[in-house]
Amino acid sequence: MPTKTTKPKIATAKLTKKLVAKKVIAPKVKKALPYTLDDVALRAYYIGEKRQQLGQPGSPEADWVEAERQLIADNAPKAKPKPKPKKV
Repeated sequence: MPTKTTKPKIATAKLTKKLVAKKVIAPKVKKALPYTLDDVALRAYYIGEKRQQLGQPGSPEADWVEAERQLIADNAPKAKPKPKPKKV
């Protein structure tokens, strides 16, 4: 009968906290998306409706991906315009 081998745990919770405190590793941060799945679904619906009205080929999956792409672009940080040099 084969014996079960287990790998030793490299980082325990205590060790992880110590490493984060010493800034050896970065803490895990969960970032919330600026949009919900309902937002994606609604946008994908309208993308699909428009695509079908125009008679273009496509699929609901492609509409979903396009909706996510648009929402990410809409919520991306805007670059500040460079100030114009003053004329002397």
